[in-house]
Amino acid sequence: NLRLVVMADILDGSSEHHHFAPLSTEQTRAVCKHLQQLVDELDKKVRGLEREKTASDSYAQNIRNDLEGALKKTDELKQHLASTQMDVDACKKEISQNKINSQKLRSDLEQANSNFSGIRDDQHKTELLAQNTANGLSQTDHNVRQLQNTVQNRVQP
Repeated sequence: NLRLVVMADILDGSSEHHHFAPLSTEQTRAVCKHLQQLVDELDKKVRGLEREKTASDSYAQNIRNDLEGALKKTDELKQHLASTQMDVDACKKEISQNKINSQKLRSDLEQANSNFSGIRDDQHKTELLAQNTANGLSQTDHNVRQLQNTVQNRVQP
């Protein structure tokens, strides 16, 4: 194990060895074993990073899909808002027209009430005139009878 540390130090250049002598088989195996361990650790880390990248890509795709769905819903809401705004504007116009119509109806009702009062007054006057006419006819009928009697009395001696 001490040799591995020494070999690793030699390989990374942290030892005081400036020249490399030919390695023994045991040293070569130790170096290869050490290098294989490093490769295995790196391979394990790369696989972990690849899994994390795949998961991150999946999360990113989910976020893009969610964003696309949210944008579609936002567009739909904007369309519904525009439609609702047009309905509100139409309602406002109808309310305004209804106010105008109700004012006209109120004015017409007041005019009708005024006309009705005039008709009542005229009916009362007509009834009085009819009564006076009936009284006048009765008086005229009475006068005609008196004249007839007077004429008959004069004609018959």
